[in-house]
Amino acid sequence: MKTILGARQMHWRTGILVFWITLALVAALIACGITQYELTFSSTPGGSVTSPGEGTYYYDFGTEVSLVASPASGYRFVSWAGGGAPIADVTSASTTITSVQANYNVRAHFELTGSVQYTLTVSSTAGGSVTAPGEGAFSSEEGTVVSLVASPAAGYRFVSWTGNVANANAASTTITMNGNYSIVANFEVVPPGQYNLTISSTTGGSVTVPGEGTYSYDTGAVVTVTAVPDTGYSFLNWSGNVATIANANAASTSITMNGSYSIVANFEADTQEGVNFPDPNLRSAVRAAIGKPDGPIYPADLAGLTFLDASERNIANLTGLEYCTDLRYLFLLNNQISSISPLAGLTGLEHLFLGSNQISNISPLANLTNLVKLGLWENQISNIGPLANLAGLTELWLGGNLIIDISPLANLTNLSVLYLWSNQISDIQPLVQNTGLGSGDYVDLRWNPLSSDSINTYIPQLTAKGVNVQA
Repeated sequence: MKTILGARQMHWRTGILVFWITLALVAALIACGITQYELTFSSTPGGSVTSPGEGTYYYDFGTEVSLVASPASGYRFVSWAGGGAPIADVTSASTTITSVQANYNVRAHFELTGSVQYTLTVSSTAGGSVTAPGEGAFSSEEGTVVSLVASPAAGYRFVSWTGNVANANAASTTITMNGNYSIVANFEVVPPGQYNLTISSTTGGSVTVPGEGTYSYDTGAVVTVTAVPDTGYSFLNWSGNVATIANANAASTSITMNGSYSIVANFEADTQEGVNFPDPNLRSAVRAAIGKPDGPIYPADLAGLTFLDASERNIANLTGLEYCTDLRYLFLLNNQISSISPLAGLTGLEHLFLGSNQISNISPLANLTNLVKLGLWENQISNIGPLANLAGLTELWLGGNLIIDISPLANLTNLSVLYLWSNQISDIQPLVQNTGLGSGDYVDLRWNPLSSDSINTYIPQLTAKGVNVQA
């Protein structure tokens, strides 16, 4: 009997011990305060989700997630179905989930292209002809973009296109074949006192103002002309009837219409050196973003690059990013970055995420006044003075650093979300002095050695203003 009772007592004690250990583990997880959500990505036949990939991934609350859908050959991207996810643009193959708030199932939808043939019938009125693609009936696959060029005869000028063209008033334009179309190029006699200007270009670029083709202007009119080179080319000069061109060597210049003229914009291949990206992992990310898998990367290749996600690529050197001056969204999470000097001139940046790196000096951020969201968590930052003038910030992540003084935050009156967990902060009075913090805003102060004044005076003052304070 004693043996049986002793065994039962031991079993009871073991059960109690397991219960308390389980309870402690649950309490520890709750104390961490990290909420993660499950995002599952999939696609219909005809393509795939290439960023972040297909399958199930886990993200912290509030994370912005980049999405890229890539169609297979013969297919095109249609839309995202997000299951309630806040997708910035459901019709764009490259977009973002702006903020993770719950579990989502996100699917990319694709459809076949080129499976239908449509007929384009082209004709013209008296006084000219359509030289590209010609006149008559032409067959093209669905979605094909067909170039159109109307050329007036001597003494005539192009007036307009009749039909579904991209620009009815441009002699050189396009039409997208989404049905059977009939188009007409319309011409008229050039009135007395007017002259024709015919514009064309060599390989390597185009004339964007006023465009390419033939245009009519009054006698003495001063017409602006602008030539734009393609990637890997540079503007050389204007040739033809250039006697009245203001500067034949300038890509953007003007011509005075004292007669009928024909001019050509000439381009040449670049011989300039490419931009140096010494870090191979960053170079690979940039090449993927601009769609240039090999060859030199020229500054012109980087023009128009507004979004770059180079997270989790073991990047240590950001040299070369200083040429990416059109960037608006830059994600460099979970790398080996210590110096952010190349970012100093990227004044167009609006969203910048540098969490989980080795950054201690953030002075290069001082002039990035267009920033709205800035993520700097889990670095080695102690001085946040360079952030004092970034008044446009609405969301700021500074958790997991070495910060003591938060006085630079007093003037960031547009803040609505502020993470300061796991630092060395004791005095939070600057947050009370921030007149912008109020109802519905969020401040995370957990795991800091807060002073008694901060706990007993300043936190109550913040909560009285409607701020949600976690401490």
